[in-house]
Amino acid sequence: MKKVSELNQGDKIYDLDFRQVKYYTYFCRHPYGENYHILIDPAMEPIRIYEPKLQMILDQGFNSYDDVLLALANKMEEQAKDIKIEIAMRGK
Repeated sequence: MKKVSELNQGDKIYDLDFRQVKYYTYFCRHPYGENYHILIDPAMEPIRIYEPKLQMILDQGFNSYDDVLLALANKMEEQAKDIKIEIAMRGK
């Protein structure tokens, strides 16, 4: 698990947000906002992000796009199980 202070320009950042996989490239600390950082999204657009939010993303511990996809698949499997249990309980 990385800390925001350990990020270097070009580092990849992966995020699982609800049912959406997001990834960014770290660019730099925001020049005018000491609590903000700039990330680059896949469309090459800059994204300004608040440092505590960035740390929350890093705390997820994803090191690759495949890690995030696997986590998403596991999350969806768990949700499918919960739905099946709920349906079974209604049938009783």
